[in-house]
Amino acid sequence: MTEQFSHTDDAGKLKMVNVGGKRPSKRQALASCVVSTSADLSTLGPNRAGIEPMHAARLAGIQGAKQTPNLIPLCHPLNLDQIQVDLSVKTGQIGISATVGATHRTGVEMEALTACAVAALSILSSLLKVDPSARIDDLVLLKRPVANQATGVDSLPITSNSNQGVRFSTAMMTGAVNARAGSVNLSQRKSDFDE
Repeated sequence: MTEQFSHTDDAGKLKMVNVGGKRPSKRQALASCVVSTSADLSTLGPNRAGIEPMHAARLAGIQGAKQTPNLIPLCHPLNLDQIQVDLSVKTGQIGISATVGATHRTGVEMEALTACAVAALSILSSLLKVDPSARIDDLVLLKRPVANQATGVDSLPITSNSNQGVRFSTAMMTGAVNARAGSVNLSQRKSDFDE
């Protein structure tokens, strides 16, 4: 039997998933993506003139997570408890990760993915003048809530031996730009996101 998409009924018509029968529980999801560019990114380091696009991208990602149900019609409106958007810079690439949390009957995967996508688009808006070929790569979900009836809903990492995007994007998160402080925090490691 072919598995149905989650937002269609037995007749194949669109529907919004009914989550009313579920009990609220803590949900958390982590997503990441990479902006690839040939532009000189050296000005994006701490206390450099180019740090402002990083501030803008972080705020755009936060706003994107909040606006997810307005952008994706069948997503449930959620009161989000947590939105954290981090950026890391290395030659030719800007890594973006987003962690989103909520106490609700449904997950926050789309909010985390949307936060990454909107933050990446914000970066692209600054890059396209100098690099029209700049692109967004490897938008992936790294951690999502998995239902556990005994203990609630636990966030577990997604593991895949075949998905190069997951492995590559996770590796990008070796450093995060702390936009509030305007500095690059190179102490944040992959393991911080996999716990």
